[in-house]
Amino acid sequence: MTAAKSRTSVLLVVSLLLNALVLLGSGFFVYRKGGVPYLRGKYYEVVHRQRPDQGEYTVWEWAGYQRDAELHAMAPVEPGDVVFLGDSHAGGAPWSEIFGTARVRNRGINGDVTGGVLRRLDEVTAGRPAAVFMFIGSNDVDAGLGGVTVEAALENVGRILDAIRERSPQTAVYVLSAPPKSGRSTLNATESPLAHRLNAGFAELAPAHGATYLDVTTLLSEPDGSLKVAYTADGSHLNAEGYRRVLEVVRPYVERHLGTGA
Repeated sequence: MTAAKSRTSVLLVVSLLLNALVLLGSGFFVYRKGGVPYLRGKYYEVVHRQRPDQGEYTVWEWAGYQRDAELHAMAPVEPGDVVFLGDSHAGGAPWSEIFGTARVRNRGINGDVTGGVLRRLDEVTAGRPAAVFMFIGSNDVDAGLGGVTVEAALENVGRILDAIRERSPQTAVYVLSAPPKSGRSTLNATESPLAHRLNAGFAELAPAHGATYLDVTTLLSEPDGSLKVAYTADGSHLNAEGYRRVLEVVRPYVERHLGTGA
């Protein structure tokens, strides 16, 4: 074997070893981040959410959204009220009937996102409520809606928390985790890996902004992190059994504020 061929063979072996190390390192990184669910979440986040033709998800321009916001304004929030604020997860339950008082207000709008809550927050804070339970974020990380990144959603939630603290400092704020979707979902709804990343961010963000994080997702989830089929009718939205599990977490906090009025 000539010297040139020998050098070529050595370089080839070194190149293969380096490639193998890169692959092993990448595999270990993905494993530490959560494995296949992590890759799936990144795929939806990059490919679906950042397509230049999708633009901003402006749900507040929908006629139904504007109608619901106007209806909310017809029954203003008052001091001592407890408000459920957010998307369809907040809007899907008859909170006032469940707790037996009109002091529990439903301020959920189907399809809403963190940016939408920011836009309509004045209607809530103007009433100086005793407590706000935020049930928002699922649509922000919804691949089918072309929403925002997890980081952008968390930034919006931080802005919401700061705005409530500034405009209504006596209001206690609770951030509920965003439910994942069922593995049998027929909807292109919340991608579970992104929802779990969002909730991990909520757990750190809420106390840093003077709010309380409430984990409702653990009670709703299968061991693989997906939404239990028994708690949803369509793979995304909660059914009555799902809301019963949510109530196990939130009821003590709601009743505390209803009892004290503050």
